[in-house]
Amino acid sequence: MSDDTEKDMDRAARIGSRNHDRRQRRDDSQEQQESQKSQRQQISQEQQAGSADSESVEQQESQKSQRQQRPEEQPVTERRHDTYYLRDDLRKEVNRLTVGTFAEVEATHGVDLDTNRHRRPLLLLLGAERIAEMDDDEILSKLVDEDILDDPQIS
Repeated sequence: MSDDTEKDMDRAARIGSRNHDRRQRRDDSQEQQESQKSQRQQISQEQQAGSADSESVEQQESQKSQRQQRPEEQPVTERRHDTYYLRDDLRKEVNRLTVGTFAEVEATHGVDLDTNRHRRPLLLLLGAERIAEMDDDEILSKLVDEDILDDPQIS
């Protein structure tokens, strides 16, 4: 086998291993989230069962149903959410690309687009859709071009 073929096979194995690791972490994370949700539900049920004050339980249920009916009014911090960290240069580039566009939409249509509630979810969704359209080489190339990739040997 030639050195190039061996390098390509080694690269493919590393990418396959990394993809497997990502899937495993995602599966583990989902299991953990489901477990935590189950524990919260169990605690909530125990608290409700142990409460002698039915009026208090009714108030809690009323507040809960209101939050479920109107998620747009629910504080972002009470929603299930993930936290993402961006390097300063990437954050500045994202802001440079989007601030004017969002401001134009707000001015034109008279809406207020909150950063955490509207803008960032849209950015992540559109980014995910674009990534789904890319092949492996395009993804790796973009990671290398933007200096995001931690393992420079893959380039």
